[in-house]
Amino acid sequence: MKFIICYSLGNSSVSGYFSAIVKELYRRGHDIIVVTWGRDSTSKANALRFPSRRPTKLADFLFMCRLIKKQKPDCIIANFASVNICMIASWLFGVKNRCVYLHTLSTQLYIDSGYGFYQHFQRFRKILVLRLATHCFVNSNAMKENANLVYKICLSKIHIFNLLIKSIKTIDKQRRNNQISFVGRFDPSKGQEDLIQALPIIVERGFNPYVVFLGNGPQLEKCKALAERLGVKQNCDFKGVVSLDEVYDVLQKSIVMVSGSRYEAYGLTNVESISVGTPVVTTGVDGIKEIIIDGLDGLHYNLGDYDDLANKIIVLLANQVKWHQLSQTAKLLFRECFSIEHNIPKHVDRYQELFNL
Repeated sequence: MKFIICYSLGNSSVSGYFSAIVKELYRRGHDIIVVTWGRDSTSKANALRFPSRRPTKLADFLFMCRLIKKQKPDCIIANFASVNICMIASWLFGVKNRCVYLHTLSTQLYIDSGYGFYQHFQRFRKILVLRLATHCFVNSNAMKENANLVYKICLSKIHIFNLLIKSIKTIDKQRRNNQISFVGRFDPSKGQEDLIQALPIIVERGFNPYVVFLGNGPQLEKCKALAERLGVKQNCDFKGVVSLDEVYDVLQKSIVMVSGSRYEAYGLTNVESISVGTPVVTTGVDGIKEIIIDGLDGLHYNLGDYDDLANKIIVLLANQVKWHQLSQTAKLLFRECFSIEHNIPKHVDRYQELFNL
């Protein structure tokens, strides 16, 4: 069977997942054509590249039409910006299996960018495009429900494939100090301000945490100003955008990672955190609660309740037995449900079932 799989080859967990899928499909004897875009795409000599850095233009559509006409694939899998042109081109040329992977809840998009006329048009356009897909892959039950209710995709066409990542070494709590981490873009939906609001409470109770924020975005300066106003600026280190290796280095050295998302289809950073045995204190909304189970691999706090968040963090800073319990369970759950090494063959088995291979 011949596949065209479109994803960005940058150094990210999503890229690592699809690269592992490609490797396993190839090992089983299938023909694979990878099409990529963006700055890092030149690093793979065996990958084709869209004309544009973001494949949304007419030139990208014509490129995909020519590729499909020449290669005659049995299946196409599209991600992110490549979805629209891939679904339209593959439908026009009669590709049997037209698959789209949806990663982000519509509610998260709306809270970060607003919901005006243009967003309404984008939603209507997406509904039309997704009707052309034969299969819709999502990363959680929350995303499955969103795809059905918002984008009107029939439930029988929606299939859950958790994004998987590679296993990473872990380190003991004694080598982690009192570090707290928060990994995520500074958008309104992410909730970094919850942790900043909780910090004065944690400090008042005799702790002196070092908090590392990774990411950039429109709320960054607002969060910096909040930290200064609350007198906890000295406890905060806003490092900006860093490499994936640096993300793991920060998570490995953290006692806890905080996830304050208001809406979240999946929350890949939560998977990255439990992969190194770092428990997560989170809101537990939407798809997050499918990864972070309260009392097993992390703790849930009440959204907007800074005292509750502070208390949950203090439990993990102060109670070594509780921390080890959550950390060990996190590593076990990660291996069983989210590790590439343990689960990629299962994902490709499901591909073969869906496509009658």
